[in-house]
Amino acid sequence: MKDEIWEKDEPVLKLWMEKLRLSTKMMMENETDLKGKRQLGPRQLTF
Repeated sequence: MKDEIWEKDEPVLKLWMEKLRLSTKMMMENETDLKGKRQLGPRQLTF
C-alpha cells in the first residue's frame, strides 16, 4: 500500500525534495552569515 502512494506522489516527492534541498542550502548560508556577525536570530524552517 505504501508503494502505491509513493508511486502516485513521486512528482510531488521530487518537488518536496528539491524544496528541502534549497531551504537547507539557504539555511547553511544564513548560518554562515550569522556566524560572521556573531549573532544568532530565530531559526525558521519552512518546507
